Amino acid sequence: MDDQTVAHFRVYETGDSNGNWFIASTIAEVRDLVSHSSDFLACSRPNLAHLSTPALKKSRTYEILIVDDGSADETSALGVKLAGEYPESDIRVVTLEKNLGKGGAVRHGMLYARGQRLLMVDADGASRFEDLELLWEAMDKLAPKNEPAVVVGSRAHLVKTEAVVKRSFIRNILMYGLHTILRIVGVGHIRDTQCGFKLFTRRAAQQIFPAQHLATWIFDVELLLLAKQLGIPVEEVPVEWHEVAGSKLNVVKDSLQMLRDLLVLRANILLGRWKVFIEVPPLLTLFSLLNPALV
Repeated sequence: MDDQTVAHFRVYETGDSNGNWFIASTIAEVRDLVSHSSDFLACSRPNLAHLSTPALKKSRTYEILIVDDGSADETSALGVKLAGEYPESDIRVVTLEKNLGKGGAVRHGMLYARGQRLLMVDADGASRFEDLELLWEAMDKLAPKNEPAVVVGSRAHLVKTEAVVKRSFIRNILMYGLHTILRIVGVGHIRDTQCGFKLFTRRAAQQIFPAQHLATWIFDVELLLLAKQLGIPVEEVPVEWHEVAGSKLNVVKDSLQMLRDLLVLRANILLGRWKVFIEVPPLLTLFSLLNPALV
Protein backbone atom coordinates (compact mmCIF):
# COMPACT_ATOMS: atom_id res chain seq x y z
CA MET A 1 0.00 0.00 0.00
CA ASP A 2 1.30 3.46 -0.77
CA ASP A 3 1.06 6.67 1.27
CA GLN A 4 -2.21 7.61 -0.44
CA THR A 5 -4.01 4.92 1.55
CA VAL A 6 -3.42 6.67 4.89
CA ALA A 7 -6.64 7.43 6.77
CA HIS A 8 -7.58 8.58 10.25
CA PHE A 9 -9.58 6.39 12.56
CA ARG A 10 -11.49 6.66 15.82
CA VAL A 11 -11.74 3.86 18.35
CA TYR A 12 -14.90 3.09 20.32
CA GLU A 13 -14.31 1.01 23.45
CA THR A 14 -16.29 -0.09 26.47
CA GLY A 15 -15.63 2.48 29.16
CA ASP A 16 -16.71 0.73 32.35
CA SER A 17 -18.13 -2.46 33.81
CA ASN A 18 -21.68 -1.26 33.08
CA GLY A 19 -21.03 -1.43 29.36
CA ASN A 20 -21.01 2.34 28.75
CA TRP A 21 -19.16 3.45 25.63
CA PHE A 22 -16.85 6.36 24.89
CA ILE A 23 -14.80 7.64 21.96
CA ALA A 24 -11.15 7.01 22.74
CA SER A 25 -8.97 10.10 22.52
CA THR A 26 -6.46 8.40 20.23
CA ILE A 27 -6.64 9.44 16.57
CA ALA A 28 -3.87 7.81 14.56
CA GLU A 29 -2.85 7.26 10.97
CA VAL A 30 -3.33 3.81 9.50
CA ARG A 31 -3.45 2.10 6.14
CA ASP A 32 -6.40 -0.21 6.73
CA LEU A 33 -10.17 -0.77 6.64
CA VAL A 34 -12.91 -3.34 6.39
CA SER A 35 -15.96 -3.30 4.17
CA HIS A 36 -19.35 -4.13 5.74
CA SER A 37 -22.74 -4.48 4.08
CA SER A 38 -26.07 -3.16 5.33
CA ASP A 39 -26.70 -6.70 6.58
CA PHE A 40 -23.77 -6.37 8.99
CA LEU A 41 -25.85 -6.79 12.15
CA ALA A 42 -27.75 -9.82 10.87
CA CYS A 43 -24.54 -11.47 9.68
CA SER A 44 -22.56 -10.80 12.87
CA ARG A 45 -25.12 -11.98 15.43
CA PRO A 46 -24.72 -15.70 14.55
CA ASN A 47 -20.93 -15.51 14.89
CA LEU A 48 -21.21 -13.89 18.31
CA ALA A 49 -23.81 -16.41 19.38
CA HIS A 50 -21.45 -19.21 18.37
CA LEU A 51 -18.85 -17.93 20.85
CA SER A 52 -20.98 -19.43 23.61
CA THR A 53 -21.31 -22.83 21.94
CA PRO A 54 -20.05 -25.83 23.96
CA ALA A 55 -17.80 -26.72 21.01
CA LEU A 56 -15.48 -23.81 21.86
CA LYS A 57 -13.26 -23.94 24.92
CA LYS A 58 -14.35 -21.56 27.68
CA SER A 59 -10.89 -21.04 29.16
CA ARG A 60 -9.80 -18.67 26.39
CA THR A 61 -10.19 -14.92 26.51
CA TYR A 62 -10.99 -13.11 23.28
CA GLU A 63 -11.75 -9.76 21.74
CA ILE A 64 -13.73 -8.89 18.62
CA LEU A 65 -12.47 -6.06 16.44
CA ILE A 66 -14.93 -4.45 14.01
CA VAL A 67 -13.45 -2.05 11.46
CA ASP A 68 -15.77 0.31 9.59
CA ASP A 69 -14.32 1.35 6.23
CA GLY A 70 -15.74 4.87 6.33
CA SER A 71 -19.00 3.63 4.87
CA ALA A 72 -21.98 5.92 4.41
CA ASP A 73 -24.24 3.60 6.40
CA GLU A 74 -24.40 3.11 10.16
CA THR A 75 -21.91 0.27 10.45
CA SER A 76 -20.13 1.76 13.47
CA ALA A 77 -23.40 2.45 15.28
CA LEU A 78 -24.53 -1.09 14.53
CA GLY A 79 -21.26 -2.41 15.92
CA VAL A 80 -21.82 -0.51 19.15
CA LYS A 81 -25.39 -1.82 19.27
CA LEU A 82 -24.11 -5.34 18.78
CA ALA A 83 -21.74 -4.93 21.72
CA GLY A 84 -24.68 -3.89 23.87
CA GLU A 85 -26.44 -7.13 23.01
CA TYR A 86 -23.37 -9.16 24.00
CA PRO A 87 -21.90 -7.35 27.04
CA GLU A 88 -19.82 -10.40 27.96
CA SER A 89 -17.80 -9.99 24.74
CA ASP A 90 -14.83 -7.64 24.51
CA ILE A 91 -15.79 -5.70 21.37
CA ARG A 92 -13.97 -2.74 19.85
CA VAL A 93 -15.16 -0.70 16.87
CA VAL A 94 -12.69 1.18 14.67
CA THR A 95 -14.07 3.75 12.20
CA LEU A 96 -11.97 4.94 9.24
CA GLU A 97 -12.65 8.10 7.29
CA LYS A 98 -12.44 6.63 3.79
CA ASN A 99 -12.85 3.31 2.03
CA LEU A 100 -9.56 1.61 1.24
CA GLY A 101 -10.43 -2.01 0.28
CA LYS A 102 -11.10 -5.35 1.98
CA GLY A 103 -7.45 -6.34 2.21
CA GLY A 104 -6.65 -3.14 4.03
CA ALA A 105 -9.42 -3.96 6.50
CA VAL A 106 -7.87 -7.25 7.43
CA ARG A 107 -4.40 -5.71 7.55
CA HIS A 108 -5.59 -3.11 10.03
CA GLY A 109 -7.40 -5.61 12.18
CA MET A 110 -4.42 -7.93 12.39
CA LEU A 111 -1.98 -5.14 13.28
CA TYR A 112 -4.37 -3.50 15.75
CA ALA A 113 -5.61 -6.64 17.54
CA ARG A 114 -4.16 -7.60 20.92
CA GLY A 115 -4.41 -11.41 20.97
CA GLN A 116 -1.67 -14.03 20.73
CA ARG A 117 -3.65 -15.79 18.01
CA LEU A 118 -5.62 -13.78 15.47
CA LEU A 119 -8.57 -15.18 13.51
CA MET A 120 -9.64 -13.67 10.22
CA VAL A 121 -13.27 -14.62 9.58
CA ASP A 122 -15.91 -13.35 7.15
CA ALA A 123 -18.94 -11.93 8.94
CA ASP A 124 -21.43 -13.54 6.55
CA GLY A 125 -21.43 -16.84 8.43
CA ALA A 126 -20.38 -18.93 5.42
CA SER A 127 -17.84 -20.74 7.59
CA ARG A 128 -18.90 -22.66 10.68
CA PHE A 129 -17.46 -20.82 13.67
CA GLU A 130 -17.14 -24.04 15.67
CA ASP A 131 -14.41 -25.09 13.22
CA LEU A 132 -12.12 -22.65 15.01
CA GLU A 133 -11.27 -25.63 17.23
CA LEU A 134 -9.91 -27.49 14.19
CA LEU A 135 -7.65 -24.57 13.32
CA TRP A 136 -6.65 -24.15 16.96
CA GLU A 137 -5.64 -27.80 17.36
CA ALA A 138 -3.58 -27.63 14.17
CA MET A 139 -1.90 -24.45 15.44
CA ASP A 140 -1.09 -26.12 18.77
CA LYS A 141 0.91 -28.72 16.84
CA LEU A 142 2.40 -26.31 14.29
CA ALA A 143 3.35 -23.56 16.75
CA PRO A 144 3.16 -24.85 20.35
CA LYS A 145 4.96 -21.75 21.63
CA ASN A 146 3.07 -19.37 19.30
CA GLU A 147 6.04 -19.01 17.00
CA PRO A 148 5.25 -17.59 13.52
CA ALA A 149 2.69 -19.86 11.81
CA VAL A 150 -0.54 -19.74 9.80
CA VAL A 151 -3.42 -22.21 9.65
CA VAL A 152 -5.96 -21.69 6.87
CA GLY A 153 -9.45 -23.10 6.60
CA SER A 154 -9.97 -24.96 3.35
CA ARG A 155 -13.01 -25.81 1.24
CA ALA A 156 -11.00 -27.89 -1.22
CA HIS A 157 -12.58 -31.11 0.05
CA LEU A 158 -15.98 -29.73 -1.02
CA VAL A 159 -15.11 -29.33 -4.72
CA LYS A 160 -17.05 -32.46 -5.74
CA THR A 161 -19.91 -31.90 -3.31
CA GLU A 162 -23.36 -30.55 -4.08
CA ALA A 163 -22.55 -27.18 -2.50
CA VAL A 164 -19.95 -26.42 -5.17
CA VAL A 165 -21.42 -28.36 -8.09
CA LYS A 166 -24.62 -26.32 -7.86
CA ARG A 167 -22.75 -23.04 -8.28
CA SER A 168 -22.95 -21.35 -11.65
CA PHE A 169 -20.92 -22.83 -14.51
CA ILE A 170 -18.97 -19.59 -15.03
CA ARG A 171 -18.14 -19.41 -11.30
CA ASN A 172 -16.65 -22.91 -11.30
CA ILE A 173 -14.72 -22.29 -14.53
CA LEU A 174 -13.21 -19.17 -12.99
CA MET A 175 -12.35 -21.14 -9.85
CA TYR A 176 -10.32 -23.69 -11.80
CA GLY A 177 -8.68 -20.92 -13.83
CA LEU A 178 -7.67 -19.16 -10.63
CA HIS A 179 -6.04 -22.34 -9.30
CA THR A 180 -3.95 -22.61 -12.47
CA ILE A 181 -2.73 -19.03 -12.11
CA LEU A 182 -1.96 -19.55 -8.42
CA ARG A 183 0.43 -22.34 -9.31
CA ILE A 184 2.25 -19.92 -11.60
CA VAL A 185 2.35 -17.20 -8.93
CA GLY A 186 3.87 -19.59 -6.40
CA VAL A 187 1.13 -20.63 -3.97
CA GLY A 188 -0.20 -23.67 -5.80
CA HIS A 189 0.61 -25.78 -2.74
CA ILE A 190 -2.42 -24.19 -1.01
CA ARG A 191 -5.59 -25.70 -2.47
CA ASP A 192 -7.91 -22.97 -1.18
CA THR A 193 -6.39 -19.51 -0.83
CA GLN A 194 -9.65 -17.56 -0.67
CA CYS A 195 -11.47 -19.07 2.30
CA GLY A 196 -12.17 -16.27 4.78
CA PHE A 197 -11.25 -18.34 7.82
CA LYS A 198 -7.54 -18.04 8.67
CA LEU A 199 -5.68 -18.21 11.99
CA PHE A 200 -2.36 -16.41 12.51
CA THR A 201 -0.06 -16.34 15.48
CA ARG A 202 0.67 -12.79 16.54
CA ARG A 203 4.32 -13.16 15.55
CA ALA A 204 3.31 -14.30 12.06
CA ALA A 205 0.89 -11.39 11.66
CA GLN A 206 3.55 -8.89 12.72
CA GLN A 207 5.86 -10.15 9.98
CA ILE A 208 3.34 -10.67 7.18
CA PHE A 209 0.89 -7.78 7.28
CA PRO A 210 3.35 -4.84 7.33
CA ALA A 211 4.65 -6.15 3.97
CA GLN A 212 1.18 -6.44 2.39
CA HIS A 213 0.49 -4.28 -0.68
CA LEU A 214 -2.80 -5.50 -2.17
CA ALA A 215 -6.09 -4.31 -0.68
CA THR A 216 -8.46 -6.00 -3.12
CA TRP A 217 -10.13 -9.44 -3.07
CA ILE A 218 -6.92 -11.26 -3.97
CA PHE A 219 -4.97 -10.05 -0.92
CA ASP A 220 -5.18 -13.58 0.59
CA VAL A 221 -2.81 -14.82 -2.10
CA GLU A 222 -0.24 -12.16 -1.24
CA LEU A 223 -0.46 -13.06 2.46
CA LEU A 224 0.26 -16.72 1.73
CA LEU A 225 3.05 -15.82 -0.67
CA LEU A 226 4.59 -13.55 1.98
CA ALA A 227 4.42 -16.38 4.49
CA LYS A 228 6.25 -18.63 2.02
CA GLN A 229 8.94 -16.00 1.40
CA LEU A 230 9.40 -15.47 5.15
CA GLY A 231 9.67 -19.19 5.80
CA ILE A 232 6.53 -19.18 7.95
CA PRO A 233 4.81 -22.59 7.93
CA VAL A 234 1.24 -22.74 6.60
CA GLU A 235 -1.12 -25.65 7.20
CA GLU A 236 -4.45 -26.20 5.45
CA VAL A 237 -7.35 -27.63 7.47
CA PRO A 238 -10.72 -28.74 5.98
CA VAL A 239 -13.69 -26.75 7.31
CA GLU A 240 -17.41 -26.73 6.65
CA TRP A 241 -18.80 -24.01 4.40
CA HIS A 242 -22.03 -23.04 2.68
CA GLU A 243 -22.94 -20.54 -0.02
CA VAL A 244 -24.39 -17.29 1.32
CA ALA A 245 -26.87 -15.33 -0.77
CA GLY A 246 -26.34 -11.63 -1.31
CA SER A 247 -22.58 -11.68 -1.89
CA LYS A 248 -21.11 -8.42 -3.15
CA LEU A 249 -18.77 -10.32 -5.44
CA ASN A 250 -19.41 -9.66 -9.13
CA VAL A 251 -18.10 -12.92 -10.55
CA VAL A 252 -16.90 -11.69 -13.97
CA LYS A 253 -15.80 -8.18 -13.01
CA ASP A 254 -14.04 -9.18 -9.81
CA SER A 255 -12.42 -12.21 -11.45
CA LEU A 256 -10.85 -9.91 -14.04
CA GLN A 257 -9.70 -7.64 -11.20
CA MET A 258 -8.19 -10.66 -9.45
CA LEU A 259 -6.34 -11.66 -12.61
CA ARG A 260 -4.97 -8.13 -12.96
CA ASP A 261 -3.86 -8.05 -9.33
CA LEU A 262 -2.19 -11.46 -9.60
CA LEU A 263 -0.21 -10.24 -12.61
CA VAL A 264 0.73 -7.07 -10.72
CA LEU A 265 1.80 -9.16 -7.74
CA ARG A 266 3.90 -11.51 -9.85
CA ALA A 267 5.50 -8.69 -11.86
CA ASN A 268 6.47 -6.63 -8.81
CA ILE A 269 8.05 -9.65 -7.14
CA LEU A 270 10.00 -10.63 -10.27
CA LEU A 271 11.19 -7.04 -10.74
CA GLY A 272 12.25 -6.83 -7.12
CA ARG A 273 9.96 -3.90 -6.34
CA TRP A 274 8.08 -5.74 -3.59
CA LYS A 275 10.61 -7.29 -1.25
CA VAL A 276 10.25 -8.92 2.12
CA PHE A 277 12.75 -7.85 4.73
CA ILE A 278 13.32 -9.82 7.91
CA GLU A 279 14.19 -7.35 10.65
CA VAL A 280 17.69 -7.83 12.05
CA PRO A 281 18.96 -5.99 15.15
CA PRO A 282 21.52 -3.26 14.39
CA LEU A 283 25.13 -4.38 14.78
CA LEU A 284 25.64 -2.32 17.93
CA THR A 285 22.48 -3.69 19.50
CA LEU A 286 23.47 -7.25 18.65
CA PHE A 287 26.94 -6.62 20.02
CA SER A 288 25.50 -5.23 23.24
CA LEU A 289 23.33 -8.30 23.67
CA LEU A 290 26.38 -10.51 23.43
CA ASN A 291 28.65 -8.23 25.46
CA PRO A 292 26.49 -6.05 27.75
CA ALA A 293 29.46 -5.09 29.95
CA LEU A 294 31.23 -3.40 27.03
CA VAL A 295 28.43 -0.95 26.16
